[in-house]
This record gives sequence, structure tokens and C-alpha cells, in this order.
Amino acid sequence: NTAVSSRNVTKTNEAAASEASFFNPMPGEVHTGIINISGKAKGLGYPKEVQILANREPLATVPVDKYGNFYYRYPESRIPEDGFLILSASFQTASGEAVVSNENPLLYRREGPIVSVASHIDGDVIKGRPWLKGRAWMEFTASQWASMSRYERTYYAPTQVMVSFDNGRTYHRTKGVKNWKFRLECSELGRGPLPILIRAEFGNGEVAIRRVVVTIDLDPPVIQTLDPEEDSLHRDTLYVYGTASEEYAFDEIMINLRPRDKMWYMIPPIIQGLYLDGTVFGATYVTGGLGITFFENNVKLQFQAGPAPNSPSRYPGFVVGAKLVANLYNLPFRYVFGPDWENFSMTWALGANFSYFSMEGSGNESQFLGAVLAQWELARLTFPQFKYFSSYAFYMEPILWFTTTDVTGAERFKFRISWGLRMNVF
Repeated sequence: NTAVSSRNVTKTNEAAASEASFFNPMPGEVHTGIINISGKAKGLGYPKEVQILANREPLATVPVDKYGNFYYRYPESRIPEDGFLILSASFQTASGEAVVSNENPLLYRREGPIVSVASHIDGDVIKGRPWLKGRAWMEFTASQWASMSRYERTYYAPTQVMVSFDNGRTYHRTKGVKNWKFRLECSELGRGPLPILIRAEFGNGEVAIRRVVVTIDLDPPVIQTLDPEEDSLHRDTLYVYGTASEEYAFDEIMINLRPRDKMWYMIPPIIQGLYLDGTVFGATYVTGGLGITFFENNVKLQFQAGPAPNSPSRYPGFVVGAKLVANLYNLPFRYVFGPDWENFSMTWALGANFSYFSMEGSGNESQFLGAVLAQWELARLTFPQFKYFSSYAFYMEPILWFTTTDVTGAERFKFRISWGLRMNVF
């Protein structure tokens, strides 16, 4: 069998296939505040460092991260008196060829509008739903600000801050103005480099713009061991082979050798849903319980114990028992209130309870009683980033007890309501 595939390729030298460019500042920009220089170097391979030039003179040598990004904060003491700067960046390829960026002219003003980003810097890798945060203000000297009236200060105050992901074609308003923030929904923005433009408008009509480029990396690395095989025997030398894939680059790959079977380092699957439970009122003053969950936390088997009221209760003493609860419906709050409520949910469940009442102090023999119950988790809070104690639930539990057969009529059934708190251990 034969298969044929064709491709168009272009042969060029290494310098022509390489590039150094700036994210910040942009050419011709009038800038106030801290000058954050950032950009990207790319080619057949990322260089380890780039050289920053100011007014065509070497300024600093800065490292390049694994994504090709570089970042440098320009020292205020080296800003010229006239405020005019020409910035550029350069590096050498592996073959020794020089790669130089375009020159970016910049005019620096010590007073004027500023919008800053405090939560991220260029080149940061993000995932999940982080907040993009910062400040917006008009920079003045202390004497200038003190001489202004309240009306003049309002005139120079920021009126709105907006965020754009398409280079200014569309904007989204932030929460707050002087201290602003915006939620980045990484799952909706797509993978890879994301340029973000922040625009602040002021009462006097001036505008401040800040750009920041982050990388969205949603997928964790994938690693697979090809050799040695499971439960194989080895003498003298152990060779380990495998594959590892990542959309961008790895920091490191480590191989650990540990004694005994790997099961010693794992939590048994049967207790991966272990939880602690506590209730007040109901058939007892207070109850403490220990339970395990099955089928993705939808079925719970619990054992509990607690003291029952001595008087006027007909079933006093100490109570031990077990309950089985099955979820009927789960309502994630994000469906109703949006992504900010992702960690909250509410559930409804039905179950059965079987308990042993010691009947101490009543003069009667101990008894086993059964009951049907419902559970309404009013608020369930989860913390996926935690391995242990990652879930808490506050619930109400109406329960209908079936008493002994020697009781007739309405007294045959006892209705109680208890309030509980459940905490997942694993």
C-alpha cells in the first residue's frame, strides 16, 4: 500500500524566521506612570534572553519565559528630562544572527491619566475564572492636588473602565472605576495567547490605555508510562520510558521510586466519599455521624449516635442507628445566578432511618424504630482546589418516625425536624 502527501515549504535563514515585538508600550504612545515594557520573542526556538535598548543605547538584559514573553519595568530614574524615549529589543539566534524589533517612540508625562493592572503581568498563564484587577486615577503632584476644589477633583476623576479582547472593537464594562475588576471566563475565551486592552475614560475627556497579554492554558499535561509494565520483575537496572504532551512547554518531569505497593500511597476508593455529619433537635438533643457516599455523592450511607430527651419523651436514653439517603435533584446556583455562584448548590433527597433506642430511665425495654425522611440541603459549598474537607452542606431534615405497634391512631407516628451540617473529609 502507498500513501502520498504534498506540502509547500519556504526555505529561509534563521533570522528571517525570528521576530522580536512589543506588547507595551505601543509606538507613539503618550504615557504617564510606571513604564512596563513587555513583548514576545519567537523563531525556530525561544531565546533565553533579550536586550532592551532605550534611545538606541543598551538598557538591560531580561530573561525570556518558556512562552517567549519578556517583561521589564523601566526605572523612573533613567527617564530623560524631555520624556522622549525610543525603545527597541534585540537578541541573537543560535547561529549568531541578530534579530532586532521595530523602534517604538514614546513620550512620557509625569502628570496625566493612568490605568494600571495589579493582578497580572504580561506573560502570566491563567486558567479557571480569575479576576483581572487594577486602578485608574489622574496623576498630579501633591501641591497641584491640594490646590484643587472638590469640583475640579471630580472633573479629573475616572468615569468608566472597559476591557476589550478584540483590540478595541468591542468593550465590556468593569465592576468599579477607581478600583476596578473584571472576571476572566477562561473557558469562554479560548486557549492560547490572549491580548487584553484596558481603557479608562476621565471626566475631562482624557483616556488612558493599558495592554496586557496573558496565556490561557486549560488542559493539564498528559503523561504515560510505556515501560516498565505493571508488576514486572527487574534486576540491576530499571529503564523507564514514556510519553508526555503539553500544549506549550514543561517545567520538569520527575520519576519517583517509592517502596512497597502503590496502594500504600492511595486512599481506598470505598472511603473517597467519607464525610462527618452533625445534627441538632429531632429525636435527639444532638447527633454525631460518620458516613460514606456512592455514585458521585448521590447516595449516602451513614451511622450516627446521640442522646435523646429523658422527659417528657416516651423514647429516652441513648440512640444509635443508620440512615440511607438518595438524592432526587441537584440545583447548581450558577444556573440561576451565573458563574460567580459556581461553588454553591442545593439538593433534595429522600431516605430511611433505623435506630436503636436504649430507653434508659423509662422502665421499658429497648426498641428499634424506623423512619422515613427528607433532606433539603439549603446551601452546599464546595472548594474543588482542596483535597480534604472540600465540601460543606447545611440542611434541614424532616423525619416521620414509626413507633411501636401497641400505639394506635395519630400517636403511631411521630414527626420531627432536625438541622444538620455535613462536611466531606475526602
